[in-house]
Amino acid sequence: MGATKRVCELMLSEAALRTGKRYCSVRFGNVLGSSGSFIPLLKQQIRNGGPITITHQDMTRYFMLIREAVSLVLKASSISNPGDINILRMGEPIRIVDIAKNLITLLGKKESEIPIVVTGIRPGEKMFEELYLCGDEIKTEHPDIVVLPHDASSRTQTNIDRDIEAMITESRTDQKAAVETLMNLANYSGRATKRAA
Repeated sequence: MGATKRVCELMLSEAALRTGKRYCSVRFGNVLGSSGSFIPLLKQQIRNGGPITITHQDMTRYFMLIREAVSLVLKASSISNPGDINILRMGEPIRIVDIAKNLITLLGKKESEIPIVVTGIRPGEKMFEELYLCGDEIKTEHPDIVVLPHDASSRTQTNIDRDIEAMITESRTDQKAAVETLMNLANYSGRATKRAA
């Protein structure tokens, strides 16, 4: 997960804990067929006769269907406490190259007809998607939704607001410092407090 997404989770959680409102976030992998999905790109590459471009032979991602994602996001919002970061269980990650090969077959082509070119991992890109931070997520009433532990007293909204303001200021004059501040914010994770099931 990207650093900016993590910081948005923290901001939302702290705002919820500060105001008592039921703001929450939901973390999950890729949604097949959604806006920005790579499946239409792969289909177009196959229809054009290739090549299919992937960054690494062993790169994996989590996938979910739109209907399933919508259902679980709505359920998570209905069972959340203020500040919860919900994580959807998405099963096993799938290799991108396997999806590409399956699409070739589904579109009536042979693997030998469509070359697959490995372009190399881009800067900042991860081989494996990480949905879980601590491994001690809290179960909820739904088997496919868990909650990331947090501690309302570990970090105050003032601290986050201050660090974000510093990051914005630094970005105007010292991008390296701004990135360091962003990474420090993103690497924050609180510990569990009590949660009612």
